[in-house]
Amino acid sequence: MYKMGAEIFSTVIAVSIILFLLTATIVVAIVNYNRKQQMYQQEKKILREEYEQLLLKSQIEVQELTYRHVAKELHDNVGQLMSTTKMLLGITELNTPNPSHTLIAANNTMQKAILELRLLSRSLDGDWISQFDFSENLSVESKRINSGGKITMTINNDGITSLEVSKQIILFRIVQEAVQNAIKHANPSLINVNVERRDSLKVIIENNGEKLPLQIDGMGVRNMMNRAKVLGGKISWSTVNGLTRVELDLGNT
Repeated sequence: MYKMGAEIFSTVIAVSIILFLLTATIVVAIVNYNRKQQMYQQEKKILREEYEQLLLKSQIEVQELTYRHVAKELHDNVGQLMSTTKMLLGITELNTPNPSHTLIAANNTMQKAILELRLLSRSLDGDWISQFDFSENLSVESKRINSGGKITMTINNDGITSLEVSKQIILFRIVQEAVQNAIKHANPSLINVNVERRDSLKVIIENNGEKLPLQIDGMGVRNMMNRAKVLGGKISWSTVNGLTRVELDLGNT
């Protein structure tokens, strides 16, 4: 009886050990499977993000090529036509004993238009990529806006710039798009651009025009969001103290 009990006990122990080992094997297999699944999902996420970044960069490069083509057309074709027209107006004014106020005004207006066209062409041209400077081009954009006499654009720039040139160009395009959107849709009289570095690098574009619509959408907005993603930043729209604000936060760039 004692021997039989010992055998039963040994059998129970053996079965228990086998069950424990089997259970442990299953648990380890499940843990390994879950770990591999997590690694796969993580790799898949990284690949997807890399693909999206590559796609966004490709879209931006295509847009820059388009800007460059437009700039060339403005300079070589439209600019030349306007310069010729300005020259003809000048000759007519000189050969007229008492030129009319209309002729003088037309000549002056054409001069202003040529200046603005040159500034616009320069802001679109990417051939100066190796020597691009965000602050300088932002100043050029401000002069172009202010030359119209209807809008005052001010700049407060104390946060730039340790950014590499390619990122400065992307940042400038975001600001340029925000300014053009304000002019096109909000009809402002004042636009402020503030670049500041505290805990992070922030660029804030404010205008005193019409309020934001309930839904913010459109190609310009999507372009700004895509460019912000390429820079690894966040962009938001809000109304602060009656001013429409576009805020770009680039973190510790």
